[in-house]
Amino acid sequence: MRSKILAFMLLAAIVCACGISHDGPPKGNGPEPEPLSGVFSGKLGKMTFDGDGSTVIVSLTGKAATLCPEGAMEYAFTYGARGLCRYDVADRLVLSKDDQNYLFSVQKADGVVLELNKDDVDLVLSKQ
Repeated sequence: MRSKILAFMLLAAIVCACGISHDGPPKGNGPEPEPLSGVFSGKLGKMTFDGDGSTVIVSLTGKAATLCPEGAMEYAFTYGARGLCRYDVADRLVLSKDDQNYLFSVQKADGVVLELNKDDVDLVLSKQ
């Protein structure tokens, strides 16, 4: 009887250890939103997304101008180190230009407002 209980416990432990885990970014609710498109602007500049899901034109002013270069850049939204994700669940925005990456934390990205933070500079950009 003891050996059956031990065998059952061992089998249960193996099944639990082999359970499915999801280490990727969160899935989000509902269908995936369309890529960002249009001009998002605020007090510290603007970002113009062309709708292809990968290109943005950045023009920042004031203290935000030191955060990254101006001009056309590639972008991607990520969830920590878990990989690429849709912007409505992202916690990071990565801008890339000339093999340099510029990382912003995402407070909100919903297709109407982008709230980004980097080096204690808060960028609040609303869709125009």
